[in-house]
Amino acid sequence: MRSIIIILFLGVFSKSFAQVAIIDDKDGYTNVRSEPNAKSEILYKIKTNQVFWFGQEDYFSENVKWIQIEIPKNSYSLECGSLYNLVGYIHKSKIKPLNTINEYIGTDISFEYETKTFSEENKIIDYSNNWITAINGLHPWGTDGEKPKMEVEELNIKINGSKVYVPEILISDIYECDNNFSIYKVGQTFFVHQWNGDAAGAYEIVWVLTTNGITQRLVGTLR
Repeated sequence: MRSIIIILFLGVFSKSFAQVAIIDDKDGYTNVRSEPNAKSEILYKIKTNQVFWFGQEDYFSENVKWIQIEIPKNSYSLECGSLYNLVGYIHKSKIKPLNTINEYIGTDISFEYETKTFSEENKIIDYSNNWITAINGLHPWGTDGEKPKMEVEELNIKINGSKVYVPEILISDIYECDNNFSIYKVGQTFFVHQWNGDAAGAYEIVWVLTTNGITQRLVGTLR
């Protein structure tokens, strides 16, 4: 029953949220408004190469000019749930869907997960009615309340031959990862996009990377 409820919820949500985008604005930022008009309150400024989710149904509608977007308040998606996301509106002309950018096929970046079988050793696991709700205090992405099968042991990233530092916390809450992903590049910024997990446990993740390191990690299940 729990899985059915989650699937139904995501099915309704998918009418508005299904794609990831960056902004297309020569000013280097775009205002996020509280209402779908240019006179409403400015809630936030999305900067160039910052990723966010947008309402794809409205985006492809000729009658809609302002699109609802959603972005985690934490740059690394370390919290889960609507309370930790900012919801607002930006003008359609400022949105550049990530999948409209040509995939990067060069060799300036390497990206690879090293995974292992999930182990409960030295982990604090919280349960509610026999369903896992947190592992070491973090939402476990990739599970539907059941024990994960695979965990990430290490994430190896190199840009221009130099190793990128990956804080352990950024790989400690993502499970069921594989090495199937798409890479996009805008200027000197790389975007590694993928879906992990399956069924109700599926989730989307985008790593935003430069030679300075990981600038953002977008994680969620907004489909």
